[in-house]
Amino acid sequence: MARLTLRRLSRTTAVRRQVSAGAALAMVFAGGVVASAPTAVAADAPPVADMYPTNVVATPLPGGARVSWDPVTVVGRIDLGGGYGGASIATRYFVTSSYDPTTNSGYRTCVVEVPETSCVITGLVNGASYTFEVKTGTRMVAHNSPTWTGEAPAWSDYSPPSEAVTPCCDAPTAVEGVAATVAGDGVDVAWSPPAVWGGAASLTYTVSSPEGAVLCSTEATSCRIEDVSYGTPESFAVVATNSGGTGPAVRSAAVTVPVQAPQAPIAGQVRYTRSGAAVVRWRPPARDGGSAITGYVVRSSPGGRSCTSSGAPRCTVTGLSSGRAYTFTVRALNSAGTSAASAPIVAGRLVTPASQPRNLAADPSTSSIALTWSRPATTGGGKLLRYVVEDGSQVVCQSRRTSCTVTGLAPGSEHRYRVYAVNTSGQGRAATVTAATTVPRVAPPALPVQPGPPPAAPKPEQQVS
Repeated sequence: MARLTLRRLSRTTAVRRQVSAGAALAMVFAGGVVASAPTAVAADAPPVADMYPTNVVATPLPGGARVSWDPVTVVGRIDLGGGYGGASIATRYFVTSSYDPTTNSGYRTCVVEVPETSCVITGLVNGASYTFEVKTGTRMVAHNSPTWTGEAPAWSDYSPPSEAVTPCCDAPTAVEGVAATVAGDGVDVAWSPPAVWGGAASLTYTVSSPEGAVLCSTEATSCRIEDVSYGTPESFAVVATNSGGTGPAVRSAAVTVPVQAPQAPIAGQVRYTRSGAAVVRWRPPARDGGSAITGYVVRSSPGGRSCTSSGAPRCTVTGLSSGRAYTFTVRALNSAGTSAASAPIVAGRLVTPASQPRNLAADPSTSSIALTWSRPATTGGGKLLRYVVEDGSQVVCQSRRTSCTVTGLAPGSEHRYRVYAVNTSGQGRAATVTAATTVPRVAPPALPVQPGPPPAAPKPEQQVS
């Protein structure tokens, strides 16, 4: 009998041909699957060594892993010596895990028959890391040797390793010592870890209401619960979870959070009006303390000016002083008391319109009018930006000085001017003056000269004898 020698080939130089088994066999021999039928073996068929599976994927399980792969559908070539060869097909798969030196575990295996393409490996250590390789078992179904007998079983090389996975875990046991304590307007729930973690390195804890609503999820062993029902006894269930499952729930004794004052309102914003009032807005508290909110109180700083609201989250503070910077706080009220103050609502400096310019005067000429004035008595607490002069509804001058000359006017025309200062709050009060351009004086025409009688002729001189 001829001796069969299998040579392990490099994976990087292997050639794969993904063809169906039936098509490949047709290339191997031409007269049906007859093991002893001498025929030519396809020269380009991949060697058996390269018939390992591809796309090996591992999924962790408690104490093991499920390994899956793509099926091997190619027909491989096996060397029978003497220039003869055979055609081999996949019949089984052999799966092995890697070795983990930290836990001295691994090299666990499983074997499945074709057409299965997955198996479960057990006996691994939870928390350790493993990869997995798969090789293909084959048998010869045709050959071209005149003397060879048998199926020539052989194994392929191992596949490339899967991505590493960490088996974990058995579900943990129940947590211990669950206790609920009323603290202010909420409940502090605390517990001790379970005695058995199921092989997991960490646990996640979940706290639920009696209705099953999740109130908290944490890796710590305590949790603050604020979503409570005031005045009603409540208990809380705690479970521990790892990737292997969830342990039994343990419920605390019932506790009651009493009805109390609301939480502080949520700070909003402030808008100053031109009259010097502050319109303050806010949002209601996140929790009302178990009793409906009946009103709000707003207070300014400095000055302590206040306003109240019976329900709407806004009110107007009056009596403020121009030029001062204010903040405002809000408190909520219910039947149990008054809340803490909200965070300060910063409004900045209050600026109101400036008063009217003083001493407005007009000095007209035939085609212009020169206007002068003095600064307003009050600037409204803000910087004066400019002065504006209007003739009727038309702006005829803007100046940062306290004077302005309007030119290009018709002689004898009358004008009513409004002058006001502008600051950061806008237009101030206006001062008014009425003036008319002058009319130039015209000299009266010269009177015509009337003709008189002609001068008398001189009398002849009388001779004296």
